[in-house]
Amino acid sequence: MQRPLKWLLMLNKRLYKKASFVVIMLFIPLCVFALGIAAEQQSGFVSIVLAQEDNDDPISTELVNSFLSEKSLIRFTRAASPTEAVSEVKSGGADATWIFPADMEMRVAEYASVGSNKKPFIKVIEREENVFLRLTREKLSASLFGHCARVRYIDFARTNIPQLYLTDEQLLDYFDNVSVSEELFTIGSIGDFDADGQSTNYLIAPIRGILAILIILCGMAATIFYMQDERSGTFALVKNKNRIFVSAACVMIAVINIAAVTLLALLLSGISTAVLNEFICLILYTLCCTAFCLLIMQIFRNLRLFAATIPLFVISMGVFCPVFFDLRQTAILGHLFPPTYYINAAYSNSYKLYLLLYLAALTALLIGLQNVRNKIKYKKVK
Repeated sequence: MQRPLKWLLMLNKRLYKKASFVVIMLFIPLCVFALGIAAEQQSGFVSIVLAQEDNDDPISTELVNSFLSEKSLIRFTRAASPTEAVSEVKSGGADATWIFPADMEMRVAEYASVGSNKKPFIKVIEREENVFLRLTREKLSASLFGHCARVRYIDFARTNIPQLYLTDEQLLDYFDNVSVSEELFTIGSIGDFDADGQSTNYLIAPIRGILAILIILCGMAATIFYMQDERSGTFALVKNKNRIFVSAACVMIAVINIAAVTLLALLLSGISTAVLNEFICLILYTLCCTAFCLLIMQIFRNLRLFAATIPLFVISMGVFCPVFFDLRQTAILGHLFPPTYYINAAYSNSYKLYLLLYLAALTALLIGLQNVRNKIKYKKVK
């Protein structure tokens, strides 16, 4: 027992003499650290500058402060005046500006009253019309709904229930104390929410997928190391039928090292689920990565050809797996690669089962291909 353990320890120690392995290992905390810093900065797919005609107007001030305090795909900033906001849009510094009038309370009351002419009262200026900006206007409408609903409620009560002897303040107390959640729905996909159910920053959301690809990359690098050793005769004394176990050990040792660093990175980044859940997912993913790399090695036995396929596989996993985007059109192709199962397994017990099934399929293909190659070699020798 001591001899195999000593051999595994020597294999592990030898990895740290490989510059490429050390670079991949160091890249993991650096990647998490860099994305963590970026997530703290102002960012967004759409930039909107907010302006008030009257900075002391209570309703517009409440709305502006609410927008500025949010962390979302929309980057909100504030301009000192409407003129400055319009100039920023013209110069390309922002995609749009929302300008709130000075008399918001009166404007809201006029708009929400029964039988009013529904005159628009917020000025929206955009550089161009696109889908993202249309969606932002939906957000603006939703934010204004609360203020309009209160006015409409009072107006409806006064118009339809004239015998109601309550002040506006008393009516609004009833309105405010009704136990209805502000949001009826929370819409998202697997992985959009962290362990506490809160929406995660979109910049750090891809961390799990990026780390999953780095683990695969490390496994492929370890496979190259094994193929170099095999070419140089390091394992010449090992029987052909046992080479698969030697190669599996060489690759798995490297993947385990990277998986350990990945677990630590996930915990420190704050996007991890329960520790036990992460540990189970990484153990299953480690086995899948090992089997995947060995299967690719059996298909591309030439060292240069195998090395040439690595960028292709990395790009394919980044595109087809749900690392940055979860596209239904490419879902089938994404399930050919291990990261898809690992990313989803962290949030779904069903995908843990799929990881096991995927591992079983990879192992069956690997053993079958290995047996075919051994038979071909035996016939040639015979």
